[in-house]
Amino acid sequence: MLSFLLGCQPTPPVIIETDERPDIVLITIDTLRADRIGAYGDTLAKTPNLDKLAQEGWLFTESHAVTPLTLPSHTSILTGLLPKEHGIRDNAGFSLDEKHVTIAEALSDSGYSTGAFVSAFVLSHSWGLDQGFDMYHDPFHPRDLLEVAAFGEAQLPSVEVLNVATQWWRKQPSGTPKFAWLHLYDPHTPWEPPVDWDGDPYRGEVAKVDHLLGNLLDLTEDAWVIVTSDHGEGLWEHGEREHGVLLGRGVTRVPLIVRPPGGDSGSARLAQPSIPSTVNKPENVDALLDLRPITGDIKAARIVQTPVSGIDIAPTIAEMAGVSFESSGQSVNSDGNRGTVYAETFFPYYHYGWHPLSMIQDSTQRIEKGQRVEAFDPRTLTSLTPTEDLLSTLSKWQGDLSKPIEPKALSVEEEVALQSLGYQTEFEFPSLETAPDPRDSMAVLQQLQASNQLPVPEAIASLTALIEDQPDLLDAHLSLVYLESAQGNFEAALNRCVDVLRQSPNHSVALNNAVILAHKLKRMEVAISFADQMREANPNDVRPFRYLAAIYAEMEATPKVIDVTGLGLKLEPNDPNLNYLKGLAHAFLAEDVEAIPHLRKAKENGSRANDISLWLGISTERLGDIDGALKHYSQAASDMPLDPRANAKAGLMLVDEDRCLEALPLLINVAGRLQRPEPSIQRALQQCTPEE
Repeated sequence: MLSFLLGCQPTPPVIIETDERPDIVLITIDTLRADRIGAYGDTLAKTPNLDKLAQEGWLFTESHAVTPLTLPSHTSILTGLLPKEHGIRDNAGFSLDEKHVTIAEALSDSGYSTGAFVSAFVLSHSWGLDQGFDMYHDPFHPRDLLEVAAFGEAQLPSVEVLNVATQWWRKQPSGTPKFAWLHLYDPHTPWEPPVDWDGDPYRGEVAKVDHLLGNLLDLTEDAWVIVTSDHGEGLWEHGEREHGVLLGRGVTRVPLIVRPPGGDSGSARLAQPSIPSTVNKPENVDALLDLRPITGDIKAARIVQTPVSGIDIAPTIAEMAGVSFESSGQSVNSDGNRGTVYAETFFPYYHYGWHPLSMIQDSTQRIEKGQRVEAFDPRTLTSLTPTEDLLSTLSKWQGDLSKPIEPKALSVEEEVALQSLGYQTEFEFPSLETAPDPRDSMAVLQQLQASNQLPVPEAIASLTALIEDQPDLLDAHLSLVYLESAQGNFEAALNRCVDVLRQSPNHSVALNNAVILAHKLKRMEVAISFADQMREANPNDVRPFRYLAAIYAEMEATPKVIDVTGLGLKLEPNDPNLNYLKGLAHAFLAEDVEAIPHLRKAKENGSRANDISLWLGISTERLGDIDGALKHYSQAASDMPLDPRANAKAGLMLVDEDRCLEALPLLINVAGRLQRPEPSIQRALQQCTPEE
């Protein structure tokens, strides 16, 4: 089955048993370049667990991501569809339509237990990737997401993700096949290697995640294990430090290691192809990065050199499980594997007003297309004349450029909201005909990256000058939003958000920050308008419901708080913020039977509000459960040690119940802490103090 693919020696066919459906584990390590793993020839890598996995499995030397962006790339991995087919072409402002089927849905329908465990908010279930998963673990706390920060930066520690995934794996019923997807974020910037790491910080992050994988890989020895990445990292190839803008090999080429149950006994070695270095790093930055070419041998049980794509992973999993699955990809086990891979990035257009890029590669040629077309030998990067057949396939797989990038027109309400901030001018989205090629704009990108490393006042001045020259640089505007917010200049930051929304009305980051900033400025109607726009842009995003609930609570519009939290809880029944505000609103209206379950659920699910026990005490007391209320008040006194209300409520309640012996210590404590006498406390003390 694989013999025609292997570049080292013929091999017998691999037979997948279908009598007992196998367990399957998919691990996606975010932003992991293939050439920073020991098995892929990196002699500086500290990746013993991934190297061992390769020694027991199949290593694909030319596996390529469909896009250097986390959400659309994972969508292709889970659906087997090209971006033009599933419609997600950026991390912000898109969600997966329910009409598309994920591999998790196919496995779940056939009887598999399915669990997903993700570590970055950019993969929150709000964007639709939870389809088909019995459990989708992404417990990002609402307060973590309130920060005015870059989209997707909220993340969970990999050790937490792995612990939860391991527990889930062990708890599944015996005899029921399991499918787990784990997403680990560590190699993504900012690079924060272990404290005892000495040297290249990117390799340090890779080493950290490799170490953490050890226990899981031991636990899943009898399962199919697939390790890959959503995209690589530029590491200054062609001048790109991170990823998203260009389509060089460093960002499209990703690891793909497939280990069958019990492992493979083969042994293969392949000399590293000599590909010229294209590093263009500015001086005085990233001094610890070791950017020398990788020259070590590639080592695995079996080595596959035929190009494969992220869209091939879902059909491969389907074949392993013996389930039917329709996709645009092909199993990597297939004798008819096309050997041609495609990648694209619309990030330059959405974020900088530059032309999108696309790439196609087979075993003989790599074509990159923007405003111009360039073709190379993928092994030597020698320039070639592009073949018409490959160019035609590239255009077919990319689709019509005009449809996915035409911005949605502003609604009347949105126009009014913008006008209320003083914006009257219309903005015309950049034309593809005149949009610069990203490959010609790297000096601008490096200037933007350099500005973000400066002290705040200098960074603001540098970015402001950059925007005057390049007004379409949405990310420069957003960088200014963060800097101005950090300085407390919320008015200027909000105006920057509006600048972005003029260009891209449904920009998820700009909308999110506009709501927060308008709320900070107490411009409630503007904040509500932006939150409503977030709801329309993505009905599955729970954040606007949180914002609206908080805004209406501050406006003392209690019935609206109940309405909007109810809508949000349909999306997120366990959301701690929504449950807290809904419980609080019912408690304000003395609707205690409705209040208590929501307050309890808020506490159980990690709400950081410290007055939940106080309100549970109030509602429980009103329902006549005095001892139950006393327990809540006691907990509230512990949760709020500087707040006398819990002891005051408990003391007064006990006096009313003629339990003065219990009430007196509480009342004396409260009286001693108050700056001025409180009549109700004084009366209660007199009532419980015997006359001499």
